[in-house]
Amino acid sequence: MKKLTKMLAFASLASLAILSGCSDASEPDPTKAELCANGINRECLLGTWNFNGVQSKEQKAFVTDFDLSANPGSIEFYQYVEKKGNGTKEKTDMFKLSLSSADENYSFTDCNPIYGSFVVEGSDLKLSFTQGNLCIGKKNMTFTPTLTNNGATITMDMGRVWLMRNQVTKTMGVNETYVDTYYTEVFSIGAAQKK
Repeated sequence: MKKLTKMLAFASLASLAILSGCSDASEPDPTKAELCANGINRECLLGTWNFNGVQSKEQKAFVTDFDLSANPGSIEFYQYVEKKGNGTKEKTDMFKLSLSSADENYSFTDCNPIYGSFVVEGSDLKLSFTQGNLCIGKKNMTFTPTLTNNGATITMDMGRVWLMRNQVTKTMGVNETYVDTYYTEVFSIGAAQKK
């Protein structure tokens, strides 16, 4: 009788372990809408965002010649894992910005793609460009992006023009301060997209 009781207890525990393992596995990964609901954070950023172009801050419309939404570039936020000689792994949050083929700097390998690391601190996104190049050079930049969910996509408004600044000032015949005051670069990702 004791043997049977022990076997039943073991079988019950094994069943519970299997069921609890299944319940964890059946939980779906969160969507970008869920990850970005409380504003910018690392998990919200991870993935590949479309680089849609330059918009007027006031009118929320793309600037003529800088609407890349039909042929967007991209910025990918990812974790790079480097294996060290001693067997340890070093993890770094990185980004890779690829220009749209409609961008005048697309064919310059010194401008496309652009690599660096990123950190989210509070509501700020800090980008460190680790590879000096013709378009950006080695520098650090800080943005306070605004996220908007329209149901289908999450839009990230950087609050300024940073990558296409020279192109916009040249095309519009205005200075950089004017461009930063009235225009912003915009990125987007599908709201239903998983990690």
